Amino acid sequence: MMRFLARRLIQLGVALVLLTLVTFFLLHLAPGGPAQALLGPDQVSREQEAAVEARLGLDQSLPVQLGRWMTSALRGDLGNSYFYRQPALAVVMNRLPNSLLLGVVASGIAIAVGIPAGIAAAQRPGGSVDRLARSSAVVLVALPSFWLGILLIFLFSVRLGWVPSSGTGRGSSSWMPDLAHVILPAITMALPAAATFMLYTRSAMVEALATDAVRTARGMGLPEHRILRLHAFPQAIAPVLMQIGLFLPHLVEGSIVVETVFSWPGIGQLTTASVGRRDYPILLTLTLVLGMGTILASTVTDILHARFDPRIELR
Repeated sequence: MMRFLARRLIQLGVALVLLTLVTFFLLHLAPGGPAQALLGPDQVSREQEAAVEARLGLDQSLPVQLGRWMTSALRGDLGNSYFYRQPALAVVMNRLPNSLLLGVVASGIAIAVGIPAGIAAAQRPGGSVDRLARSSAVVLVALPSFWLGILLIFLFSVRLGWVPSSGTGRGSSSWMPDLAHVILPAITMALPAAATFMLYTRSAMVEALATDAVRTARGMGLPEHRILRLHAFPQAIAPVLMQIGLFLPHLVEGSIVVETVFSWPGIGQLTTASVGRRDYPILLTLTLVLGMGTILASTVTDILHARFDPRIELR
């Protein structure tokens, strides 16, 4: 276990360096720049842009800028946001809890819907429940998130008025978003994920139900619910957990469209705004935070996989 964790720690460091390099050069290759975004859309002189670039240190060569940023990052200083004029890490950490809350609620809904649906579909492959579940999954996976979000807003906010359509509902004296504001964006994120989890669970359960152990249990006359609980599901849970663990970080990372549609102040909305503003420190910090979260989630998933599947050995 210690060797496994040490190796993952080294992989984490290498991956973060590579992610930083790729993100840094892609940002600087993109047209436009922070000076134009800060000065606004009005016609400005080259001298004004040069003054802003000199103030931000963008007048130096790319290797010098990269070396300066990485040196500061090793000291724990990820730079100041060009737009917010605050430490970039503080800006990201201020938005991260909102995205994590949205991701946790969406994950809970997706797991609570997807796994039982997959188990139900696997009991009679090719049956009516199986066909309905697979057809629904294909539609939900293919459905664009922005369209699904707009549809839910129109139905539940505009027509029925049951839930708010945007924002967090958080007052100035409260740090916790109003849960009524979480429902629609969480469902928008959860439905495609639930469809994916359903397909993973169905596939694993169909395979588990075809094993000799399950056939022997049926031959002994055990009730079907006991066979599912004691024999099939324990065999299927390991690959299902593996896929869920690898997928969950993308619920947080992939919330850009959903947070924009619902005006949810998380890191997805921050990413969209920062790209438009060419706020390099924010974007580099987001790259590090999301990359670290993805690699850590992968590590936890591997540990859980080994815990539920004795054939897996961590090295």
